[in-house]
Amino acid sequence: MVLAVGSGSRSEEALVVDPILKATLVRLRAVKSQRPADANPGEFVDWGEKIADCLDAVAIVPPFAADQKDADVRAD
Repeated sequence: MVLAVGSGSRSEEALVVDPILKATLVRLRAVKSQRPADANPGEFVDWGEKIADCLDAVAIVPPFAADQKDADVRAD
């Protein structure tokens, strides 16, 4: 989730990334950096599954505060 922090003026707003989203993106970068260099299909498939798991985790985090509020309302 990205939150705008500031006095309301677009030029003065700072973007703050939700800690959950940040953690999932850090994990995605870490897994991406472990891509197998050789052509071993088995290792590549395992790595691809790890990437897919990371992308699934990123996909469930709403990027905007309004989306999070909508999700919270629907969950109730």
